[in-house]
Amino acid sequence: MMAGEYRPIHPDYFQFLESLMSLAKQIEIRYMKDGIENTTFGIITSIFDRDQMEYLRLDNGKEIRLDKIVSADNYGAPKRV
Repeated sequence: MMAGEYRPIHPDYFQFLESLMSLAKQIEIRYMKDGIENTTFGIITSIFDRDQMEYLRLDNGKEIRLDKIVSADNYGAPKRV
């Protein structure tokens, strides 16, 4: 698999992210970028598609690809097979 290839996330985790968005609460999100785990904080304001990939946008303007999320609100993303 190429490094940039998108891998859809588990539907249950997608629903979890949507529920966090509906709560409009500040959360911690850990995600991978360039092979390094990063941490950011914010409120999820939208979940959207771009170029056949899914992203979330935080109130601080940061956009994170959903398949790069390690954990959101201390709830880990399901392992990929």
